[in-house]
Amino acid sequence: MNYRTSKIFALKSYAADFSEIIDINLTDPISRIRIGFEALQANSSGGSTAHWAKGIKKVELMDGSDVLFSLDGEELYGAQFFHNKKEPSDWLHYLNGSYSHVSLLLDFGRFLYDPELALDPKRFSNLQLKIESQMAYGGAVPTACKMEIFASLFDEKMISPVGFLQTKRVKQYTMAASSHEYTDLPTDYKLRKLMVRALVPGTELCQTLDNIKLSEDHDKRVIVDAPPDKIIRLYADENCQYREGMYGQNDGSNHAYHCTPSDRGQVAANRWAATTGPYFSTYGVVGQQFGLCGSSASNWNALVSGYCPMSMVSIPMGDEKDIEDWFDPMGLKNLRLDILTSASGATPYLCNIIAQQFRPY
Repeated sequence: MNYRTSKIFALKSYAADFSEIIDINLTDPISRIRIGFEALQANSSGGSTAHWAKGIKKVELMDGSDVLFSLDGEELYGAQFFHNKKEPSDWLHYLNGSYSHVSLLLDFGRFLYDPELALDPKRFSNLQLKIESQMAYGGAVPTACKMEIFASLFDEKMISPVGFLQTKRVKQYTMAASSHEYTDLPTDYKLRKLMVRALVPGTELCQTLDNIKLSEDHDKRVIVDAPPDKIIRLYADENCQYREGMYGQNDGSNHAYHCTPSDRGQVAANRWAATTGPYFSTYGVVGQQFGLCGSSASNWNALVSGYCPMSMVSIPMGDEKDIEDWFDPMGLKNLRLDILTSASGATPYLCNIIAQQFRPY
């Protein structure tokens, strides 16, 4: 068998926030680490607290003090879609007394079981996975949670990976309305993908940010200079439409529910029951939430679609299948990102800058 899946952390239940440090004692190359996070939903009326992935505060892969991977749950949920171009197989709902489930994927290759790019534990001395939760979020007022972790490994297939993909937050800052934020990006490794996340609840990303500009050596060469909506169209294969199904309950009044898409969204909902009954009206998919109102109390199911998952936009830096084509900033004096916030991007909301890099062995 060329590949296998290994459980590296057995399913564990928690009644409060947790912080886990998991030693990675594997010897076979790792293509992917999958974190399964479940949250017990506990809202009997309607509405939600936050997106389910917000229940995870931080995911870090460390080798001693060297950070190889570092994102929060929401960033990771969006980044994995841009990486795999498909939604995870999750159980998304806001049903009182039942566990929702989200998958958080740490991918180290261009695709699952990439023979050229993988995390080789033998190259490191003290690999550890660190995970922190913030259980008050993670859906609709959750009161408990569970977690388990798997690794997708190369088994009998012998490979010699040349490196791996590391994905990390480069910067987080508080937005100020109608202002520029300048960021000098790292130039130590090839850049495969650049992602920007700017969440203002109830506001589309394309309304929050006016423009994103990336340039070399003080504008000697401009790589990208466009507003987010044009970036979505320019890199349409990268910024493709996101679709998710979900379930919930409503007490017959108007509530807001969190979802993954942020921009240009649609939602269709109906009663989730074996009999006819109340109707539901929906509106908006804006800033990772939509409105739903029922004529009386009932469970519902919905199909939500839209763009900018987790209020993120992604810029591919070359042919993502070809390692040699990725953007190589080494030798540059300056690689600067200039983000212009709109009048909607006001304090105290945050903008996060995330880079996916090729790290050679």
